[in-house]
Amino acid sequence: MKFTKQIILVLFVATLVSCGAYQYTTATKESNEATKEQQEQVKQEVLTLITDEYKQPFKLENFSYKYERHWVDNTCQMSFCKMEKYGTYSFKIKAIDNPIIVMNFKINDGGSTKESIKPLIDSFKKTQLMDAFCVGLWHHYKDNKISLNSKLTRQELQANDYCNDRAQTQDYDNIYTRY
Repeated sequence: MKFTKQIILVLFVATLVSCGAYQYTTATKESNEATKEQQEQVKQEVLTLITDEYKQPFKLENFSYKYERHWVDNTCQMSFCKMEKYGTYSFKIKAIDNPIIVMNFKINDGGSTKESIKPLIDSFKKTQLMDAFCVGLWHHYKDNKISLNSKLTRQELQANDYCNDRAQTQDYDNIYTRY
């Protein structure tokens, strides 16, 4: 009886492992892995777009690229989950004139091709570029637990005014007024 239970357990584990390995190896390829040149091109293009959009200098603090498998959604049944394979660019960019603003964001390269990074850059412009600065202010308030009653520094007031002028108060105000 004990031997039968062990065989059943081994078969069950082997089935799970083989199904998981199958899903892992058959992930849908959403993009090709970016070359070093493409990675450098994306890095420079994003930094240029941010500098042009916010009309002030920025410094790239950190940059990385990982090409790996990702779960598509959370509707997995046992190990029968869909996977996709694509790269993720991670950025940490700091405003030089207002160093409290640190923008951390990721860009997936699912739409880019070996020939062009244009779909990736267009997606960034459309979905993240406009809000990156004021979301950075939001993170500053959240990370430093700055409350509505706190006395703001000159840099915080300057960043508030900048976001207000861009009609993006909602990007930072929710965290600021929460406390």
